[in-house]
Amino acid sequence: AHLSPDGKWVAFVRNHDVRMISTDGKSTEQAVTRGGTAQRPHGVAEFVAQEEFDRPRGFFFSPDSDLIAFEEPDQSKVEQLSITDPAHPDREPDKTYYPRPGTTNAELRFGITSIKGGIPTWVSWDRIKYPYVTTVRWQKGAPLTLYVLDRAQKNGQLLEVNAKTGATRVLLTEHDDAWLNVDPSVPKWLPDGSAFFWSTEKSGNWELEERQLPKAGAGQTTARTIVPKETGYRELLDVDPDHKRIVIAAGAEPSEQAAYVVPIGGGAAEPVNPMRGYVDAHFGQNHDSFIALQGSPTAYPKVYVYTIGKTDKRDLPAVAERPDFIPQLDIRKVGPDEIRCVVIKPRGFIAGHKY
Repeated sequence: AHLSPDGKWVAFVRNHDVRMISTDGKSTEQAVTRGGTAQRPHGVAEFVAQEEFDRPRGFFFSPDSDLIAFEEPDQSKVEQLSITDPAHPDREPDKTYYPRPGTTNAELRFGITSIKGGIPTWVSWDRIKYPYVTTVRWQKGAPLTLYVLDRAQKNGQLLEVNAKTGATRVLLTEHDDAWLNVDPSVPKWLPDGSAFFWSTEKSGNWELEERQLPKAGAGQTTARTIVPKETGYRELLDVDPDHKRIVIAAGAEPSEQAAYVVPIGGGAAEPVNPMRGYVDAHFGQNHDSFIALQGSPTAYPKVYVYTIGKTDKRDLPAVAERPDFIPQLDIRKVGPDEIRCVVIKPRGFIAGHKY
């Protein structure tokens, strides 16, 4: 279930269709889409999107809460696997659509409809060449945006969608002779819709770009590098247009990650939390503070609240019981590429002793 941006509705999928109900409890449940089936459900992300591209959602509100974009996966040609319950062998097994490697995937299309229902407008793109929809964004002041990939994951397009007609325009293209990785944290748009942030590995390592839309409304976007490859970019955490800054997760050392503040206009990335280790941060609507799960090879993770511009942090206490020992982690560099690996030694380890 997901709340509408204005907070007036909560939408969900039931009986293969998108439905919603008001948050004030004064309206009855109403259908947004109709005609969904087990083979062609409405508003459900197919297996590949959920499992491989970290896209669990299959429907998205427009910023004004008047429209919903929804996925319709055609799973009629996808193999079904049966999953039995060992505790209840007398019951019929559950069947799930599971596209094993090399077999047929679901065929996708996306529709846009009023929250009051009606005939959807179908989004138009080359679904044969680009069958994967890895990322969907619909932010305030910006168009509905889809990132699509070919099945070999060597070619991708970021598409701007006209919500009235379903027509699409290519904002940028990506290509890699080997493999395109997907960063689910981008694109993130500026509120006026004039530009968005995008990550790419074209240089050989991750970089973050600001992409400006063409003023004439035609052609692809132009790029300006905000975070160079030396920074070790991992994820775009927050865009704060008022303070003209972004916050990223990054780490030049592969076994470490911290939150960094980067000026949108250009400048060095400054760490918010200088402690070495690994930080997984999450922002809300407040651009000044964030919650971070922070740990290191010598300490179990703890949850803190950080405020940008302040050196102190607030501890969020946890009631979970912790083990009375910390595993001994030995992080090593292996091979000519110095790939990081971890050797976990037993407690009481004695060097030279044969175990």
